Parts: sequence; C-alpha cells; structure tokens
Amino acid sequence: MRPTPRPPAFAIPDPFAPLNRGDADADDLSSASSDSGGVQDYGDDDEEEQGEKQRLVQEGEMLDPEGRMWEDRKTAQAMFKSVLSDSEESLSKRQETDRISGLLLSHLLSPSTGRHTFRGEGLKTITREHLANGTFWTEEVQLDWLAEAGDGVYSQRAEDGSILLTDINKNETRLLVDGNNIRDGREKLEWVRFKVSADLKFILFDTDWTKQWRHSSHANFWVHDIAASTTVRLRSPSYPPHTAFASFSPRNHHIAYVHANDLYVLENPPARGERVSPIRLTVDGSPTTFNGVPDWVFSSDTTTWWSPDASKLAFLSFDEELVPEYEFPIYNTEWATPGAQPYPAHTVMRYPKAGFPNPKVRIRVFDLAAYLSLASRPNPFSTSIASPTVDPRVSSLIYDLVFSSPFPETDVVVSEVTWVGKDQLIVKATDRTARVQRVALFDLSKVGGGGDEEDGKTNIIVGQVVRDDDFGQLDGGWAEPATSTSSLPQMASTISPTSRQPTRKTPSSSPKETGRLTGAVDVQRGLIYFIAAKPSIERHLYSVPLPSHERLAELAAAQASGTTGLPPLTALTNTNARGYYSASFSPFAGVYQLNYEGPSMPWQKLIKVDDPNYSNTLVDNAALTKVDTQFQHADISYSTVTVEPTASADGNKIELNAMELRPPLMDVSGRTKYPVLFQVYGGPNSQTVTTRWQRDWQQYVSSSLGYVVVRIDPRGTGFKGRRHRMSVRNRLGELEQADVIEAARQWAELPYVDEKRVGIWGWASFRFFPFPVGSATSLSIFRIPTSLPCHGPRCYETLIDTATDRRRSLGQSFGGFLTAKVIEANSSVFQLGMAVAPVTDWQYYDSIYTERYMSTPKLNPGGYANSSVSRMDGFKHADFALAHGSGDDNVHYQNTAALLDRFTVAHVRFVCGSLFEAELRSRPISNSNFRFRMFTDSDHSISMRGAYWELMAWLEAFLLEKFGEGGRTKSRWKMKVEHGK
Repeated sequence: MRPTPRPPAFAIPDPFAPLNRGDADADDLSSASSDSGGVQDYGDDDEEEQGEKQRLVQEGEMLDPEGRMWEDRKTAQAMFKSVLSDSEESLSKRQETDRISGLLLSHLLSPSTGRHTFRGEGLKTITREHLANGTFWTEEVQLDWLAEAGDGVYSQRAEDGSILLTDINKNETRLLVDGNNIRDGREKLEWVRFKVSADLKFILFDTDWTKQWRHSSHANFWVHDIAASTTVRLRSPSYPPHTAFASFSPRNHHIAYVHANDLYVLENPPARGERVSPIRLTVDGSPTTFNGVPDWVFSSDTTTWWSPDASKLAFLSFDEELVPEYEFPIYNTEWATPGAQPYPAHTVMRYPKAGFPNPKVRIRVFDLAAYLSLASRPNPFSTSIASPTVDPRVSSLIYDLVFSSPFPETDVVVSEVTWVGKDQLIVKATDRTARVQRVALFDLSKVGGGGDEEDGKTNIIVGQVVRDDDFGQLDGGWAEPATSTSSLPQMASTISPTSRQPTRKTPSSSPKETGRLTGAVDVQRGLIYFIAAKPSIERHLYSVPLPSHERLAELAAAQASGTTGLPPLTALTNTNARGYYSASFSPFAGVYQLNYEGPSMPWQKLIKVDDPNYSNTLVDNAALTKVDTQFQHADISYSTVTVEPTASADGNKIELNAMELRPPLMDVSGRTKYPVLFQVYGGPNSQTVTTRWQRDWQQYVSSSLGYVVVRIDPRGTGFKGRRHRMSVRNRLGELEQADVIEAARQWAELPYVDEKRVGIWGWASFRFFPFPVGSATSLSIFRIPTSLPCHGPRCYETLIDTATDRRRSLGQSFGGFLTAKVIEANSSVFQLGMAVAPVTDWQYYDSIYTERYMSTPKLNPGGYANSSVSRMDGFKHADFALAHGSGDDNVHYQNTAALLDRFTVAHVRFVCGSLFEAELRSRPISNSNFRFRMFTDSDHSISMRGAYWELMAWLEAFLLEKFGEGGRTKSRWKMKVEHGK
C-alpha cells in the first residue's frame, strides 16, 4: 500500500511508491546478523545459486521466496550472457560488461524492503548548480486560518500579491484584497508577509524585513483598511527598520507592536491622514532592555501573548545589564560587494556563556480592557516615543507575575506562557540548568489577580505553583526545552489538586514517542490530534479520545498501579506505507491541512474531519516530479546499528537509527569498493534519520560523486525514548562519539566499503528540513485549579501538554562539534573529517542551551573538560577541513580560534606533495593534511556574499582530493593501495 499514486517511469509497478511494509518493520527495527556487526550486509554475487537465493530472501533483496523473481532474474541474466558470448570483444571487456549487466538486473529486479528507491527515466546527474538554482525546490503553501470567519476559512496569498479568502465548507474563494490596491501612496507595496485581523477589516503587511538574531528581526509595518482600500504606515518607516514585531489581537483589530525595544498597543488602526496615539506600555527599552521581544539567548520568537478575548496582553521583559558583552568585527558592511573597510565595524552583543549571568526576566500583564474603560484616558500623544515615562493610568494596569515558590532572580528561565481562560494564565519556568521545572497558575479576574499580593503591592500577582518537577531526581535528566499547552475548558477532573505529577497519557510506549501536538483539541467531537513518531523515523497523524474526568482518574490509577490503560489510537494517515506527515488544523478542528513530506514527492491536501470523501489537493509538485524523473538518484536504505553492551552504560544493547544513501546501480558484491561519508548532527533531541524527501548535498555526493553516504542518530538524539536522550547528560560528545565510531567500524566491514576511505562531516541542523515542523517528545494530560482556593472537581482546568523540540529554530553546530570529537578520538576508523562552525569548548556556548545538558562549569568541571576538543593526536592522523564564519553570532569564531591555537602548539599542519615527504623524513610530527577557511562576516548559516555554495564547493574539492572518485574495482583499488605505499 502507498499513500498516493505516483506516475511510473518504467514499465514496472510504480517505482516511486514506498515499498510494501509487510516486512519493513522487521527489516528496519531489528538488528542484522552478528556477522555484519549490526548493519545489513548485502553479500557477494559469487555465492552458489541456492545460497544466493536464500540470502536475498533473508535480507529482503527478493520479495517472493517462491522464486518468480528469481527465475526472471536467471532468465534475464542468461539472455545477457548469450548476447555477450556472441560478441567479439575481449575477455576483460566481456567481464566488465557482464558485471554492468548484472548490476542493472540486480537493481531493476531486486527491490529491498529496507529501501526507498527513486529511479528516473533519464540519466541526468545532479550537479551543485541544480541544488543552488532551485531545480529540486518543492512547492508548498501556508494557510492562515481565520477563526472569526468560521471553521474552515483561511486566507492565502495569490501569485499577483492579492489576498484570497477561501471557505472550504461553502466551496468558494473570493478576492479579499486586490494586490494592486496595496500601495504606499502611488507605489505598489513590496511586502513580505501578511496577517488578517480577526474581524476581517484590516491586514498587516511588513516590508524591508531584516534579520537581527536567531529569533528576532526588524521590519516596517503597514495597515491596509479593506473597506476603504487604503494602506497606511503603522509608524514612520526607517531604513534600516526598528520595529521588531506587530500582531493583531485574537478579537477585534487591536495591534501590539515593539519599536526600539518598547511595547505599544494600538486600539484602532489609523485611517489615511489620521494621527492615532498608541498606548505606550514601556519606556525603558534599550540595547540591554527588551520588552515584548526576545533577546539573543531566549529560545523562542514569541514573547507577547493576547488573552483569548483580547482584554489582556502578557509579555516578557529582559534585563541584560549583568550579561557580559561579546564583540566581533564586521570587515565589510556591504552585503553584495567584496572587500573591507580600513577600520572594521564591530557588533557588540550581550551573550551569556555557560556559568555567566543570565538575563533577568519579568513576566507582566497589561489589562487593556480596564484601560479602555477609563472615563479619562491620557491626552493624545502624551505617551509618544518622546515621553520620558509611562502614564500612571497605564502603569497602574501593568502587573508583575511572580511564583509562590520562585527561582532566584538570575536563575530562572521562562519556557512557556499560555492563557487557559480569559483571566487565567499559566507560566512554566525552570532553573538555569533545567533540572527543576515549575508551573504556576495566575488568576487575573480582579485587581490583585485573586491571588496573594506581595508586600501590599497591588501590581504584583502571586501565582500558585501547581506542578513542581525535579527531573534530576526523576532520571538525572532535564526538562524539555520548549513546550506547548492547550486548554480544555469544558472538562473536569477528580484528580487531587495536591498532586505534583501530571497524568501521563502517552499514545505509545517507549521508545515510540509522540510528535508535535498540532494544536487540535476538538472538544465538540471529543478528540485530540497529534503527530506520532511511530516508527521513530516516520511521522503519522493520529487521534485519541478526549478522556472525561472519570476516565482521567482511571488513567491516573492505572499509571499508579504500573499499567498504562491507554485509550485506542486511530491512524489518520496510511501507516502501512512509509510516511512523514505534518498537519495544520482549523480553529475548531473541522478541517486540516495534511502535509506529506516523504519519502516520495511531497504534497499537501485539505481534509474534512466529517467528510471522508472530501480531499482537496493544494500542492502535488507534479512539475517537479516530471523533472525529478529525469535524474539519477541515490537509493536509500534504512536500518539500525546495534551498539554492544561494552559501549552501553547499563549493559543493554542499544539500537541506533541509520540510513544509507547508495550511488545508482551500486555494486554490492565487493568487487567494487566505495568511499563512505558519514554526515552527522547528533545534538540532544535532534533527528537526521527520517523518511523525508530530500534533494540535498548528501544526495549529490552519493548519486553524482559515487559515494556511500551514511546518517546516524547516536544516543542523546530524539524519538527513541527519554532514557535514550538523557544518557548524554553532563557528558556531551562522549557517547555520541563512541556510537558514531562503532557504526563506522561496522560499515567498514561491509564488502563494498573501502575501509581506507571512511570520512565524516557535520554542521548545523537547520538545512535538513523542507517543512517548518516542530516535533515533540511526550504528550501529557494534566489538571490545574482554575481558581484558588479550589474545592471540588469543577474548578479544575484540563490541559494538554506537549514537550516540543523545535528543531527548525536550532542552529547549534553540534554536527561540527561531533565531527571534531570523532577525529579527536584517533580511532583509525576515520581517515577524513570536515567540520563547519563547530563548538570546541562548551564554556564558549550560550548558557541556556549548554547548562540544560551540561549543568554549570562550576558543578561539572570534569564534564566540560572531557567534552572540549582538546586532544590533538587524532588530528595528526587524519585529513581535516575546518570552516567558520567570522561573523557567527551563534557559535562564535572564538571556538575555531581556540582549536587553531591548539593545532599550532601540537604542530598540526597543512602539508602537501613533496613537502609532505620531506617533512616526514626530517621530523615525522604529523601525517595529516589540514585545511582551514574563514568566510568573511558570515554568520552561522555561512551565506554572506554567496558563501554557502562556495563552502560546499570547497568541501567537495577537499573530499575528492583526499578520497578521489567513488567506486573503484578491486584491481584498481589494490593498485591504489600499492601506489600509496
């Protein structure tokens, strides 16, 4: 079975469809025989016929044990041999042609249950230019659901810049705004993004978008009046812009925005020619004070939250005064023209490193409804940007929220703020090491919030801590880095309010884990929708019944007794075929956008929950499919690698997900030897082994350069259970390094692998994912009191809590770090490494990320020492390429500078040709060939002035210089080895 039909490229059954899953689980989730060391071994073509047949059946190369395919294969081989025997070619030519024909037949007639194969009808090869010019870019649409317009109504941008409004239930689409009417005076507005107000009266546009830090940007904002067909500026535009954020309220059309790090609220957008004064909430915005906008280290791009009825606005304020400054030069301020200024500019940023002070954070709420009800408001423009203070009538309605059991002021990290009612708010926070997590409930239904006031101050609301989890005591691990919570206001529970632990309702037992909660809690139909990693390299959409308070009590009792008592799951995607799905639900969960992301060509559809016959294809990428079939592509094989007990902390075998990209028509007999390039990331909670459709540099290296490319997810990565993740606590790089080396040892034993050409490379994680998808590691249902004191079950709120790994936000160069650690190990398994922008010492990286996994340098000095890249012998025995951007605000160039300094002291050098031989004769200090390249002013993405593809070309040149072409026949390989001697 397969999710959607695909146009065939050959006269054989659907070569693009995922293979039948009847045997796939056994092939993917179990380890191979001990002879292959835990990796699938595809053997030698010279075995006896019966042994060959049995091997193909056992290893999944032949799907019909009865022999039909076997007989077809024999017949075809006989036909080829007959033709060859009649030809008057030399024996060597005949043998070579026989080998090629056998390879063709092997690949055309013997699919593998462990693979997903893309066979094109053409013979074009992928080039780097194809990757860079968009040849393989997928089309995708993003819908903006509009709750106030009705369930199933969304807005969308048309190709001409118009805004369309579609009602799925009415099956109609109408023009909301003509793109030609979106103008700044006489000029058509060249906008980037848009957002429609809840009442469908206004649209926000932004122009001149510029990136600042990881989660922050600036733009000029414009408001379009739909009825009047006029467009006005939110503030006077500036170049570069200084407005960081603007959003509509969930009701009406209030606008909250941040300008120059101060927060404003606009009750009504201005009409053309009208001057409207915003409500200024803060006046202390500065380079070290952020209001309603994240500073560098905060791990989310959202720091303002409207209440459901738009009566209140919660926001965070950050004070970085105590955070040390980090400064780096900008050699060339021109984006497009190469060169440098006589005196470089400098970027100064507040960057808290491990063990240093974090920003102070305040959680605040502005009562907009109370302000709008004032009989006398501030005079027009009295709170303008020039005003030195906030009007007292505004400041008196801004409340600070504090926990009843607070963390120290400089030791708190706010991980989530969520409204669970129009007057109820929950806040999640951890200590700086993420060992302890607390959840507090705040009631703002009346002045003082209905909670306790602190020292008689009416502007401070104390929230009751309703959950207090010490993960250090639980399993020695950490609180997950980001979460999302959804409220279920119509439910009640009999769970005791004194319980500190949530009622866990995990859809599948470890190591199967849930994916992202799609935001769909359907109270009307009594369903919860979520994405599950089942199996771990896939994502499927499921629904589960929403439990009543009685059922929730039963689940709690079952959990206490050691049983699960899990409700039934309903799969909404085809779980009989490999698939990677995400979904976006309408506000009331009646309709959802289903995104199929692989392994076949991605598509997007609209699905109605109550109409199984309704399916509206938004994107099918048909044009890309036609182009894609003209190219040769790597064959993808999924497997698991077994790490033996000697490498395991608890003595149990560990299975790691792996995927192998094989060159087209690869000879697996062992007569041809292929170089292997491991591509790693390996960071906590991350995942690179998935069934997503990809046409990236790894595909190019495999299909066009003839390399075997392997991806491996070591311990610490996601979707194999919490125990699997938490094993790396306080020792980043140790287990990951051991797992990658063990996997490489097993691959080196395979008959088709050239054990003298095994390399590794790594960088950041953000370039691997075509869709912006978050994925989660647990799903919980728990209850908190809706008012305090709380008496009886009806005063409880039911919450869905999903611990989320927002990998799309991550830019840590764990891949570069892991590559360096593997080469440092001096294992003799790897002969080459290529590290891009690596962390080389976790004391140089940001405190929030680092201390979550490593604690502080003071508490874990040995762990930091062992995790640093400090031992140089391995770099003397391998070819190593190192690249970094000098303007990297994330993984500072300092990391590479420190490593280069160690290379200097240890005499790790660049040597070449005859100089290499002379150097060895005079002083055999190193037999490595080290290369380094700095990319001027590039940040972590290495993209300044075309740097990205220059980097990839540089890495490719280094790879080919050291390892040469891909597959080599055994005779040529032996000659190469002898020549090398």
